[in-house]
Amino acid sequence: MSALFEASVLVQSISSFVFLITYALARFVTGFAIGRLIKLKHGVWLATFISPLMFFFTGTIIRLNCTSTGWTIGFIIANAVVAFCLGAKKIFLTPLALAMWGKQNLPKVSSRSLSALDIASFIGPIVMWQGLSASGDIYIDPTLNTNEEQRRELLTYSSNSLFILGGIAFLAFLCFAFLIKPYRRDQSI
Repeated sequence: MSALFEASVLVQSISSFVFLITYALARFVTGFAIGRLIKLKHGVWLATFISPLMFFFTGTIIRLNCTSTGWTIGFIIANAVVAFCLGAKKIFLTPLALAMWGKQNLPKVSSRSLSALDIASFIGPIVMWQGLSASGDIYIDPTLNTNEEQRRELLTYSSNSLFILGGIAFLAFLCFAFLIKPYRRDQSI
């Protein structure tokens, strides 16, 4: 955030705190909300649909060079929404696997779902690192970026990385919404 918004260490710390607290609250609240306040499938659809929107929103903020205090707060809120979606989806995994594929397939499906999260936790940072280091002489410390061209390159590569993550998240939503079908035992056997 220091390179994109010239945020102080305090603002960066607050942003990290908001992200982590929102993630933790999502994991806590989602367990109580499933079945009582929200249907399982609708919750997963909502969380999976909102994530790419927030990636596209934050990418657009960066691409348009909206770095005022209001946009910084919007960026922090969008990241908090992503944290909530990530925390909720982690809680949804086991009940969703149980509801869609039954208890006989729970170990196989759960392990594959968790493997997908592992892969995502590996790919996400690589995509962001590629975006931040693509131009070579862009520095995370904004005082080292001596000209406007370096700053523009940083904004471009950072927003491209967020757009890529948004596209990947949107593909995940499409797969879940339209391709993955629940397990049905064949009645003719």
